[in-house]
Amino acid sequence: MDREFEVAVLNGHRREKLKEFSLSEAMTEKVIQIRASSLQDFIGHLDHLAQLGGSRYSRK
Repeated sequence: MDREFEVAVLNGHRREKLKEFSLSEAMTEKVIQIRASSLQDFIGHLDHLAQLGGSRYSRK
């Protein structure tokens, strides 16, 4: 993961970065709602969402 993406997901620019992926609007909103103070914490929450929803995504 590049540093720019890491900074963006933690500092309020997550929505812009998520546009690089083919996520449903519902999943995008769930990811936006994640509260994390570190990248590892964010990834843990993201993994949990993926397991619950069985979501599939790909980078555009």
